[in-house]
Amino acid sequence: RAAKLVSNFLAFAREQPAHRAQVDLNQLVRGVVALREFEVRVTGVDLELDLAGELPTTLADPDQVQQILLNLVNNALHALAEKPHPRRLAIRSRHAGNQIQITVADNGPGVPEEFVARIFEPFFTTKEVGSGTGLGLSIAHSAMSDHQGRIFHQPTPGGGASFVLEFPIVEGSGALP
Repeated sequence: RAAKLVSNFLAFAREQPAHRAQVDLNQLVRGVVALREFEVRVTGVDLELDLAGELPTTLADPDQVQQILLNLVNNALHALAEKPHPRRLAIRSRHAGNQIQITVADNGPGVPEEFVARIFEPFFTTKEVGSGTGLGLSIAHSAMSDHQGRIFHQPTPGGGASFVLEFPIVEGSGALP
């Protein structure tokens, strides 16, 4: 637990140059789903992928984006662990103007209203002791800022939580504007 905490803290604090490349965000979503496919299946979670066709690529750090998506999927699976069936996890991508949106939504218990303002703070967690470090959403927020994008929470209709990632569409191989 201590090693995981230190590792996550270092990832949060480290100022390392990001590796930017043109990425297909749908491909990164599929990769994360493949990584978590076994757990999704054995826990009885219904996974819905609704990925926009012909989604443009954008300049991003694929490792950071994968980490963000993995954190969101892991959080959703954790939230669904104690929920009776049906358990649903939906991941959607959309092209909206000059942005690409990816939404990770679940029908778990959702984020209590009194915690919404704090969920992106470092070391804030609603998980029991030993189950979370409180760095996942903070790291995601920081990485999205580095990409000149944003992450935000919205309640899921009918219960649960949705996290929306908004990436600017950027072409090229240099730094983000």
